[in-house]
Amino acid sequence: MICLSAIATRPRWCRYRALLPPDYTTVYYGGTPYYYANDTYYAWRDSTQQYEVVDPPGDPNAASTEAPPPPPSQNGDVFVYPKNGQSEEDQSRDKYECHKWAQGESGFDPTQPNGGVSPDQTSTKRAAYQRAIGACLEGRGYSVK
Repeated sequence: MICLSAIATRPRWCRYRALLPPDYTTVYYGGTPYYYANDTYYAWRDSTQQYEVVDPPGDPNAASTEAPPPPPSQNGDVFVYPKNGQSEEDQSRDKYECHKWAQGESGFDPTQPNGGVSPDQTSTKRAAYQRAIGACLEGRGYSVK
């Protein structure tokens, strides 16, 4: 059953809602957002494009209203500045070629979840990737920080 009204209290009879109640609060459990209002938790479901009424997600003491930190940038948290007046085309090509080389050297791909490695290897492999891409870009005339 889909509830279209945004105003309801404790909608146990309703599994999905098109709208959240106006006084909802976003809370995060393990980095996942839940929406809380009127003693009821909701979770967004892409499959139905609706909010689903769900059981409380976990220990109330583990909840946070702070959003989790953003994922690492797609270029591995490396900031690059062209020192030799490289064109946009040159910069794009150099970044791509250095990314591919650093990926091959380190086994880490920042475009994949966890860099495409096991979670226990993520920080070590990310550091190796950053060193490799930095060395490659510096060799091509860029300032890398």
